[in-house]
Amino acid sequence: MRPRATRRGEVGRGEPTSPYSPLTPPTAARYNRKVRRHTAPYLLLVFAALVVTFSIGAAPETPKEKLPNVLFITIDTLRADHLSSWGYHLETSPNIDRLAGEGVRYANAYTVTSRTAPSHYSMFCSRYPQEHGAKLNAFAVPADSKFLFLPQILQRHHYQNGAFVSAWPLTKRLTKLDAFFDTYDEDLSRSYQMINSMRYAEDVAPRAIKWIEAHKEGPFFAWVHFFDPHSPYDFRKEFEVTKTTGEPDHTKDRGQAVVPENLKAYNSEILYTDHWVGKLVDSLDGMGLKENTLVVLVADHGESIGERNYQGHSSSLYENVVHIPMIFRMPGTIEGGKVVETKVSTLDLLPTIVDLTVKRANPEAQVPTEYVGRSLADNILEGSSIPERTVRYVAFSGQKWVMPTWLSKMWLRELNFPEFVGYRTGDRKVIWKPDDKNMQIFDLAKDPFENSPLKPDDDERAYQKEEEALAKWYKSTDLGDGENRMTDRDKEALKSLGYIQ
Repeated sequence: MRPRATRRGEVGRGEPTSPYSPLTPPTAARYNRKVRRHTAPYLLLVFAALVVTFSIGAAPETPKEKLPNVLFITIDTLRADHLSSWGYHLETSPNIDRLAGEGVRYANAYTVTSRTAPSHYSMFCSRYPQEHGAKLNAFAVPADSKFLFLPQILQRHHYQNGAFVSAWPLTKRLTKLDAFFDTYDEDLSRSYQMINSMRYAEDVAPRAIKWIEAHKEGPFFAWVHFFDPHSPYDFRKEFEVTKTTGEPDHTKDRGQAVVPENLKAYNSEILYTDHWVGKLVDSLDGMGLKENTLVVLVADHGESIGERNYQGHSSSLYENVVHIPMIFRMPGTIEGGKVVETKVSTLDLLPTIVDLTVKRANPEAQVPTEYVGRSLADNILEGSSIPERTVRYVAFSGQKWVMPTWLSKMWLRELNFPEFVGYRTGDRKVIWKPDDKNMQIFDLAKDPFENSPLKPDDDERAYQKEEEALAKWYKSTDLGDGENRMTDRDKEALKSLGYIQ
């Protein structure tokens, strides 16, 4: 029987598409069937080609001592405009500000989606959620996915990988990301709530520091995820933010619906997380690893603290949710104190990190090149300009209840239909809600807080063209759905974090 044709961007079931290990290897039976189909002369030709390839065409191995370490810090629910170095009027982030001062700060970085696990998947494979398939928390990338992940690539090039995650949506049973890590630390056993769905930075950072100490000979890739700014907020009295920066206070500009108690607690969570970011980075530097470690700090998404009568992030594409911090630091290699205003995306992380590590150590190293994002390495190292580019983002409708597994086939497509699709090009921003054909267009130069959508033109055809273009883009990138791995226990954990009502 002839195999069915695959869609653009889809891989044949179980077939490896690169020299890197796929998520699920072919079975022995399939392998034996393949071998029997090949003739002896063909095998001889293949053998001869391999001899030639490895004798004259293969890229040389990269010496391990030339490869820099990577400390990849992701902070959940951290909006850029609440950091001092991004112009906030309160001193919420002295350690993050110091990190930015020692490296390159991207002032206009954007996430591609507004949920924890899908956003991290997109960072790691440089693809939109509708491409990799994990559109919601508790949905994993399909086992036959052709996309390669950052830790997978680094592991192929001698890196020891350690992950230290802080919340239920990133647990290995749900994400299967542990396949790319030598250590995947997700201990949520300490009781913070009725459901142990997260853990604090004070429990995560020391574990990561201990692991880095044990692997300081390198090269290592340490992913450290902090969840503390995520709701429900804990007001931390010892981290109450009182110092001002001299910048203007725009709280009133953001709308009267902002709840002062939530704002106060959220800021204390940021300062608390910043404290542990400082502990983590200072420990790394104290081990003598400062100049040989690329430190990257980024957020998965931001947060709405009552603006437009909305508390949360999952169902929003406003600036307070999609505008995030992004910093790269490696003293001696990256000049400190640079600020880049050009808009960039979390899709740019994978190609940038690969270029700053594997490719910089060995320009002939064989690494994948099919990314949606673009490398920022030349901009970081040489200050070369980055062409302006449209940034895009999407939000998928949340789960208000969960059907039985046997109904999931009927339920999945409706569940994963995008709630919002949007983009920003220059100062023009568009947010489209397909369900009710609602579209908002903003001029961010005149309306940075998105309080006054532009009125429809007399020519309704202009709005129709926008809808058609957004629908066409989404359909062209929607390659399928991920694997639903949610259990009743997952449902309760995600409820405790506000992801399910």
